[in-house]
Amino acid sequence: MQLVAMVKETGNINHWLEASLTLITLTRQTIECVIDTGFRGELVLPRSFVTTIPFTRAGRELFTLVGGEEMEAQVVLTEVIWLGQKRTVRVVISESDDALIGTQLLRGTRLVIDYVSSEVEISNAE
Repeated sequence: MQLVAMVKETGNINHWLEASLTLITLTRQTIECVIDTGFRGELVLPRSFVTTIPFTRAGRELFTLVGGEEMEAQVVLTEVIWLGQKRTVRVVISESDDALIGTQLLRGTRLVIDYVSSEVEISNAE
């Protein structure tokens, strides 16, 4: 039997009581992202950050916000390090400072948010 090491991303509970972790791009730039289980995409990143990393334009998409309001936003592709692997992700560009990890990026992982220890852990499901 071969043992497979569990790969994980770790973060913490920020002062607003949000689960967050630091995302690393392929070019080693980092950004603190809040885990948003209400967002069905992969990532939302601020335009000010996206312009500093390599990306490929993917077009514009229409999104429905929490209150039912619709918003059109630019979408790009970029590469990040996720669970120890290079991964190409779809990024919705935000005009605000929002940096969010959505459920598409969490798909196939185990998410543990521990409010006792203020720790967040995302691991592969193996």
